Amino acid sequence: MNLPEVPDCKKWKGKSTPEQDVLQKLQDRKKITKEEVDILDCAFRFYGKAFNAMRSVDLSRINHRQADFLKRYLLDVINIELILQNPITVNTVYRMTWVEDFNEENEKVRNPQFLSLTPLEVVKEKKKLGRANTNESTCLYLAQTPQVAVFECKPDSGDRIIITYWQAIENKPLIMYPVNTPEKVNQSVLKATNALDQHLDLSNPHVAKIIKVIQNFIGSEFIKDDPVTNEFRYEYLYSAYFADKVMNSKIKIPNKSNEILFGQYDGIIYPSIATQYNYDNLAVRESSVPKLRPVLCHEYLIRKTGYENFDGDENLLPFEGDLIRTSKSICDQIIWDDD
Repeated sequence: MNLPEVPDCKKWKGKSTPEQDVLQKLQDRKKITKEEVDILDCAFRFYGKAFNAMRSVDLSRINHRQADFLKRYLLDVINIELILQNPITVNTVYRMTWVEDFNEENEKVRNPQFLSLTPLEVVKEKKKLGRANTNESTCLYLAQTPQVAVFECKPDSGDRIIITYWQAIENKPLIMYPVNTPEKVNQSVLKATNALDQHLDLSNPHVAKIIKVIQNFIGSEFIKDDPVTNEFRYEYLYSAYFADKVMNSKIKIPNKSNEILFGQYDGIIYPSIATQYNYDNLAVRESSVPKLRPVLCHEYLIRKTGYENFDGDENLLPFEGDLIRTSKSICDQIIWDDD
């Protein structure tokens, strides 16, 4: 891999880099010198070179060793905290899960945990990335409609699946990281991108161009529609790496009254690639999953799939099959209507 060398302006000196020091100075509303402007210009030029080089890497052909190298490189490339938060109100959202050996108990899924995020030990065992999680992390993937939840996963004929309805426990918004990109592929991305542009118009121009080039790279990785052929889905490496940074962020920025102005993210909202960006998906961080609860689930046996004809119709599931059972209650255990 032919990646540009990390310049001195982005190399760690103690607990920070020269770039971070200058950005912090600007955040504290202090004037910066010409030499410090040169540091930001150095960082900006490097971002352009590094992102172009990373895009040229054929992620479908890399192995674990090369993936680890790229992750270490990314740590040096994107080592500043980006603050862009979008509170969203969750009504009902949906998740599809497969019925498998590990989550069955006497031929039924009983534990509500298996309606939720994939257990971390299963993620680590399979070593496969998701668009918003690495092979060392997990999150709760949710879709706007049950149809999209199924279409995102595309189960096969003969599979047994469960579609779960999720709702927020409290009437409070989730704080999400919104994907933004010059390719304004849907209304959510358009809104997020316009909001960022308006904010950057009022920012220091050196800071603005750095944030914009980083956001453009991150956004392009979340919306790219490349075939996923790598055994471990390394095509998602860059978006998964950044998603981990968001999910593990412990950012807390107080205002002048010492009230939290920006707090931890609950997750990421990003366009559904499978539906040509017509819907949004949520990836909820593990620690924020208790803010939601499963309220209803249906188990199906798929007889025939119809993905090629799926147009997003919210009244038509993209498969033909049998409704096997419906939940009566979901508490410590799932109680089904055929118990």
